[in-house]
Amino acid sequence: MSKRLVIVLVILVFTVAALPPLFGIAYERQIRSQIDSAPENPYLRVELADYERGLYSSEGSLRLAFSDQYIEQLRAALATQDRADPLTAEQQAAFESLLDYTQGELRFDIDVLHGPVAIADGVSVGLARVRSELDSATGKLAEFREQVNAPYLFRAEALVGFDGSSDFQYVVPPMFGGEGNSRFEFSGFNAAGHYDGGERRLKAVGGSSSFQIEREGTRVVLENLEFETDSRLLSNLLWLGKTGVGIRDVRVFSPGSAAQSMFSMHKLGMDLDFDLNESADKLSMEVNYQIAGIIGLPETDLGDLQLRMRLSDVDLEATKDYIVLYQRFGMVNPESMGQFLAELEPLAERILRGSPRIEVEPVKFTLNGEQFLATLGIEFDGDALPADTDVTLLRSNPGLLLGALSAQGRIETSESIAKMTATSIMRDQIAKSIPPDMEATAADVDAAAHEQAMAMVDSLIQQGMIRRDEALLSTNFEYTNGELVVNGTAIALGRP
Repeated sequence: MSKRLVIVLVILVFTVAALPPLFGIAYERQIRSQIDSAPENPYLRVELADYERGLYSSEGSLRLAFSDQYIEQLRAALATQDRADPLTAEQQAAFESLLDYTQGELRFDIDVLHGPVAIADGVSVGLARVRSELDSATGKLAEFREQVNAPYLFRAEALVGFDGSSDFQYVVPPMFGGEGNSRFEFSGFNAAGHYDGGERRLKAVGGSSSFQIEREGTRVVLENLEFETDSRLLSNLLWLGKTGVGIRDVRVFSPGSAAQSMFSMHKLGMDLDFDLNESADKLSMEVNYQIAGIIGLPETDLGDLQLRMRLSDVDLEATKDYIVLYQRFGMVNPESMGQFLAELEPLAERILRGSPRIEVEPVKFTLNGEQFLATLGIEFDGDALPADTDVTLLRSNPGLLLGALSAQGRIETSESIAKMTATSIMRDQIAKSIPPDMEATAADVDAAAHEQAMAMVDSLIQQGMIRRDEALLSTNFEYTNGELVVNGTAIALGRP
């Protein structure tokens, strides 16, 4: 071997040996910078603790702790007795148990293999390879882990690229347990994806094959939970992009029945889409719900449910300010409600002056084979508000708001669904109006409700409020400049 080649090899070896410590320094700087520059979160504190950097590897812990402010807000909400929706004793116990189990903090132990080449279960090239696990070796979390028969509670692994991006995988292991007449079984959860720190963009997919819980013999089973997201963090807690969640089946089994469910829902889905307009000053938010079918309702076969709602042209800066306001107040209790509403009102005015729009299209389903379809569009003209109008006047004079509002919609359904709905409404009204000393059987109430419902639907058809085309009924309506028109007929409205 020539001396020149030997010199080159020696230089190469020393260079490779010197790189991991440098990469370790670079990774520590990166993770500390990400923590320091993360959007402020009033609920959680994140800190890197006990970090020890070695030549070829480092270790430490990432601690997530509830902020003192958030815990105080939660305790204040729990202590308030005159809440409109007081927490049950079980809910209060669950909160105290959460603090007891976590001590208000979650600790994730992290091990870092420095790049450029990390050798662990294979060879990987990058800035660092990071492994993390929720610390459940001691305390209440250790007790919980033993109760659910899990080897650990949460693990994550990431390969950090030279550009700061990372490919990651999260794992929650299978769990099972229970006591007495209650038990549960969970198949575990897996997620994998890519995060680009420069663009603050997250792409991930994941899911779980099953979760079931049984209590007093009744068993509920969820199968094939899946999610996918492609989102970008715009500001504090505001993500733009698309996220989808789906569940293939939800089934409920009665006591003693192992094969045939008494109630089930199939192919449940929810899709979210947050985006900006071309000038990047208005936000749009769209949500879609779908359920392929619901089986087990009394005398009812419900299917093909779809609901799409879209809120657009929402002032972006006002939305950001609302998020900050909500975070600052957290769980609003009666003592702070007045201040919260006082600061919320000018934000609502800014959103209204931006001329937001709401579309609900479609709302559709089939009921016993019959079709129902509805659409609704609402627009608010912010320019119609007087320039010198403040939020106090808007609150005291709702006519200003109604004058700036326009809406249009359509309802189309079968006659059988219309009469079934009307019968249900009349049944409730008749049942509530029966004097305590008057005897009336359920059959009597049903007969009276059916008779009155038929008369009500026929009357609306005769008045032109509903149009009939063979077995199909429909209604079109429009509200503009304080005037309501239904199927071409103007309807008198009382002015506020």
